[in-house]
Amino acid sequence: MKKKKQKDLLDVLIAIETELENKSNRAMVILCASFLDFQLEEILFNFFIKNNKLSKEIFESHMPLNTFSAKISMCYYLGLISMHEHRTLTIIRKIRNEFAHSINIIKFEDSQSIKDLCKNLIIPNKMYVPKELIINAEKAQKFDTNPFYDDTFKNRFIQTCRYLFFYLNTRLFDTEKEKRKEYVAKSSDEIIVQMIEHTISARDKLKKTIQRCRKLLIVKRNKLNMRCDDNEISKKRLDEIEQEICDVEKMHESDADFEDRIESMKLIHEAITESYK
Repeated sequence: MKKKKQKDLLDVLIAIETELENKSNRAMVILCASFLDFQLEEILFNFFIKNNKLSKEIFESHMPLNTFSAKISMCYYLGLISMHEHRTLTIIRKIRNEFAHSINIIKFEDSQSIKDLCKNLIIPNKMYVPKELIINAEKAQKFDTNPFYDDTFKNRFIQTCRYLFFYLNTRLFDTEKEKRKEYVAKSSDEIIVQMIEHTISARDKLKKTIQRCRKLLIVKRNKLNMRCDDNEISKKRLDEIEQEICDVEKMHESDADFEDRIESMKLIHEAITESYK
């Protein structure tokens, strides 16, 4: 199955390379952005719970994940793409919009805005995969390890898209492993048990904190006493430490509140469990 998916990945990348040849700047930009949009949708679909009907509906025209921008943001906030990929995809989206919404822009050089955006397209170090290795690794003998060997705005755009095509396709394998599972609601008695466990954990953490604070304050008090200074500043500081120790010891009184809460929840749990019988 994994080999089939790897073959599908190569087939897709080869098909894209074929499509990119002899395309106008406008058509090439729109094609690249559309494919990246499709890849993000597939990544999200793979990651969401297994419910084909609902998962596909969320990408329809009236739904929140219909736009390229929304998919970029959702993928980032779910931890499915990096911050760099988020930034790069956003730049590509803006370049796509420039070409799509202006009939006067034929080439990259026709718009200062597009040129400025292209200057910010960067492929991270050690992440460039030459197309020769992807398309035909066995026959690839010479390839340029510098993606921007042709320092034109068009080449910078194409190479950045190639880098994203490759990494987003491989991301599909990762999202399959991390696919979310549909949430199963707990029964009321299970929730009460969980609440009791959380309360006990909070009580134990508080106890440890109180003990740690008390030890530190006692060490400070002992050190101050050993100095045997009889000045007003030392006496005042000693009084402050004694007061802090008293305050910390008073916090032990909250243990009773925790115990009362735990006992109350145990009684509720018993009542609920009994009612299920």
